[in-house]
Amino acid sequence: MFAYAIIHFLAIAPIAYFAYLVTSFPVDAILNSGSDFEIGFDGQAIRIKALVAQNETAIRNFAVTLPAFAVSLFLKIWPC
Repeated sequence: MFAYAIIHFLAIAPIAYFAYLVTSFPVDAILNSGSDFEIGFDGQAIRIKALVAQNETAIRNFAVTLPAFAVSLFLKIWPC
């Protein structure tokens, strides 16, 4: 168990943190932008900045899964 903990903290956690950091840039850019973007649909307007602020954690977590899925798919397709 100790060996697993060492491997996790030295290998897995830094890779996960890097992925989280990279995918956080777009979310932070939206939240810290000076202006807001609005999408209209069927007579209703959706403000992107407010939407991202309400769902920040979910968007960050989902954004981390996309590169992880792409790497996983690439490794399964790549001939060994």
